[in-house]
Amino acid sequence: MDLVSMCFALSDTTRFRLLELLLKRDYCVRALSRKLGISESAVSQHLKVFKQAGLLTGRKFGYHMHYTINRQALQDMAAAIEELSQREREKCTRSDGGCDEAEFSYCQKYGDDRKES
Repeated sequence: MDLVSMCFALSDTTRFRLLELLLKRDYCVRALSRKLGISESAVSQHLKVFKQAGLLTGRKFGYHMHYTINRQALQDMAAAIEELSQREREKCTRSDGGCDEAEFSYCQKYGDDRKES
């Protein structure tokens, strides 16, 4: 699973709308084009991003391909984001922080006491 590719795939408003549609039911490119009011070519380009991220699968029905979201990949992505949110913060040291002396002193004085917003 490539979390960065998945996040990129969902970062676009049109692709997010595609995700919402494809979670409800399978669609072909033409139907998605009509639903979103964009060209079939644009839909295909967006679907390509989903495929590259591993978020999309397709099944052929006659001449048309019907697409659906890979729910397991979406759940894996959610779990990876949850894991990121649980990571512990580390205390900064000058050697790993890359700061000059003034920045490091400020960070040591105020950095760990600041409330997260």
